[in-house]
Amino acid sequence: MSSNGFAAFLSLYRRGAVKGRIKRTSGGWFDCSKRASCLENGEVSAYRAGACSVSAWRTRCSTVNSSALRLARDGEYSTLSFTGASMRALVTGGAGFIGSTLVDALVARGDEVTILDNLSTGRADYLNPDARFIQADLIHDDLDTAFVDIELVFHTAALARVPRSIEDPVGTHEANVTATLRVLKAAADAGSRRVIYSSSSSVYGDQPTLPLTEPMAPNPLNPYACQKLMGELYARNFARVFGLHTTSLRDFNVYGPRQAESGAYRLVIGIFLEQRRCGERLTIHGDGLQTRDFTHVSDVVRANLLASSAGELPPGEVINVGAGREVSIRDVAALVGGPVEHLPPRGHDERFKRADIAKARALLGWEPRVSF
Repeated sequence: MSSNGFAAFLSLYRRGAVKGRIKRTSGGWFDCSKRASCLENGEVSAYRAGACSVSAWRTRCSTVNSSALRLARDGEYSTLSFTGASMRALVTGGAGFIGSTLVDALVARGDEVTILDNLSTGRADYLNPDARFIQADLIHDDLDTAFVDIELVFHTAALARVPRSIEDPVGTHEANVTATLRVLKAAADAGSRRVIYSSSSSVYGDQPTLPLTEPMAPNPLNPYACQKLMGELYARNFARVFGLHTTSLRDFNVYGPRQAESGAYRLVIGIFLEQRRCGERLTIHGDGLQTRDFTHVSDVVRANLLASSAGELPPGEVINVGAGREVSIRDVAALVGGPVEHLPPRGHDERFKRADIAKARALLGWEPRVSF
């Protein structure tokens, strides 16, 4: 496992290189002769300095898969190896943080990819030009045409973040539960082979012991956690009732390039980074000793790829995807740097988080490669 995931992310962030646009640096263009063979074989290696735009890379290295280049350009720290037959895949939320990174990986491994996104929270500049894009709303629009001949479905679309679900529980229920139900129904009707559902570690809530294991009884503390749990239940039900092979991945505190850095609904890392950029105090709710299991987006994407190709997964299975390590909010603030202000604790936040990833190892052959 790499040991510099967050440090590398901070370095890229401070150079303005985490929004999908790394500029040419004083180091010049990177040496295609040294990198092309690796990328042509479908392996996306870490690349930090001297990066140029995708169009320039295409000119210099016309044989290199452009999606592999996007992954390297956007701060892909770990190596992803892509093998297997090409598939027809659909990614909901494919213009978002996790979804767009997943799209790049799918295209890079040779899949024929369709993106389904309404761009309400996703960004058009994150859309992969080698994928088909359908702008549609999962709640209201007809989905049948988009799902024709689709073999793999990755459902990453969601209105994430706990505060938003508290402010608007009905609207977020529609986006996170009704939309999930409609995606599962469309996939079942189309005869899709498998659906990978992006769930959340928030379903655990507070538990008496760590690490958090999949058999633990869920204890959701807020509407968002309830909604993600309902998505898991629907996924499992569709496996039992309709024969649709589903897998739910419980993602733990995902961070990395393309994460939200502004706006009202950000994770703590995004909040700290914006506060530091604006010269403000870093705000911590409570004593800051609460912990999270920060997981790099490249590891989450790799778990999705493995889940999509694993042959013996039990239908409806739930699998943790986390780094397996606790990091306190106080420590994150220290890494970002700057003065800190403590605010009253919020009643809807979990106290401690650490994933047990034994099932991911056993069923997917997956382990995190990027540590915080």
